[in-house]
Amino acid sequence: MPAARLLVVLALAGLMAVPASAGAATRLKTGEPTRIVRVDYKADPGNVGVSRGWRRPGVVRGWRSVRIPHVMQRRISGRPYPGGTVGWYRIRLSAPAGTEFRADFEQIRRKSSFWLNGRRIGEHRSPYGPKPLSLEGIRRGGNTLIVRVDNRKGRNPIEGWWNWGGIVRPVTVSSVGRLSATSLSVTGNLPCVGCEGELVGQVTFHNRGRSTIADPVMLVGLRDPSGTTQTAPVRTAPLRANRRRLVKFRLPIGSVQTWSPGNPVLYDVTAQTVVAGQPQELARSTTGFRSIGVENGRLMLNGLPLNMRGVSIHEDVPGRGAALRDSDIDGIVRQVKSVGADVVRAHYALNERLLDAFDRNGILVWNQAPVYQRSTQLQSRGRRIQALRDVRGALERGYSHPSVIVNSVANELAPGVNGNPGVARWLDQANRTARSFDPTRPVGIDLRSLPNIGPQKAYSQFDVLGFNQYFG
Repeated sequence: MPAARLLVVLALAGLMAVPASAGAATRLKTGEPTRIVRVDYKADPGNVGVSRGWRRPGVVRGWRSVRIPHVMQRRISGRPYPGGTVGWYRIRLSAPAGTEFRADFEQIRRKSSFWLNGRRIGEHRSPYGPKPLSLEGIRRGGNTLIVRVDNRKGRNPIEGWWNWGGIVRPVTVSSVGRLSATSLSVTGNLPCVGCEGELVGQVTFHNRGRSTIADPVMLVGLRDPSGTTQTAPVRTAPLRANRRRLVKFRLPIGSVQTWSPGNPVLYDVTAQTVVAGQPQELARSTTGFRSIGVENGRLMLNGLPLNMRGVSIHEDVPGRGAALRDSDIDGIVRQVKSVGADVVRAHYALNERLLDAFDRNGILVWNQAPVYQRSTQLQSRGRRIQALRDVRGALERGYSHPSVIVNSVANELAPGVNGNPGVARWLDQANRTARSFDPTRPVGIDLRSLPNIGPQKAYSQFDVLGFNQYFG
């Protein structure tokens, strides 16, 4: 990518699933994922549920049925950093015999713990990253998955948005096979203007069996708008039992239709793991093919300079906070279009369904990790590691979406980075992480525009700088 940097002024202002019916336990099937639509919820403002054994099925009464996605607070008032609350979710599942499953929580804010049939099976501490949860030990017939969510927080980490808590994004449950493809990311790419297309991606193969898989393979299928499909294998060396291996790949595609705001052409992608000719797991997504780069200080899309007018948004709707429904997503798209905007920015990776909608409507996305004004925290090695996880989570979320044109690693860190070794060290790490994970997009950072701050060496490694300017 050319070394020239782009200066941008920004003012801050696919998975297919089978819906499950409400009421009785959600009936799981092999093949297509099952979307969890309704669960039971019980508030725990006094934080007594752990000591009273609410994790055990049948112990507590007073559950009420709620729709997923869901926020635990009915309203938020006062300071923009409220303390939060605690709540419990009960998800009842009916599973067939001889099949193992994984639950995928797209987002739970903030901390969560999980029990399956009374046995603790996991926890999650990232309020903006997804949580794949192995339902190890699920049995034939009825099962109860209990999720405790705690979104209490102090002032740190600072976040300039409301602290909504709960299972705020969709949940799906999928059957898993002997060969799993975890952390799968696939995107369409044009290496240069006029070049043939390629699928670029990475996947972690996991042998969940008890013996070596001699030929681990994932069949990647691509269907163009006319319905024509081509398939290519992604292979790796023999994989021993219970081992994982990261595999990066580039698959040549040939001539493709390019994605652009005026012509948002999308391709369907499937990824099927196979062992000894037998299909194991299936994932679906969509992507588009375009080239993005920086030339002579201009951000280029498909060889043409971009002239953008944008808006900054938060996932926050009246009455539901961050728990967006399909109608809310349609409303956001209409609002963006109504003001003539063609690019959107947020302080965290957006809802998968909202990114899908931006893909379909040709709305560009400035994808940003939720590392917000954390300069003090970045002096700590542990906090730097967590912030890198946040960066990677945002990269994963935006990877397959052609609407995502820039990966920004942070917002408004200390303006004087030259004299701040902890922040400078982290910026180096974040830049390398972003380029290694996603070589197809420019890497940027967002800054507060202040007078009398000279050039900062740590920023010279980024392709794009976003300046926040506050007037008045």
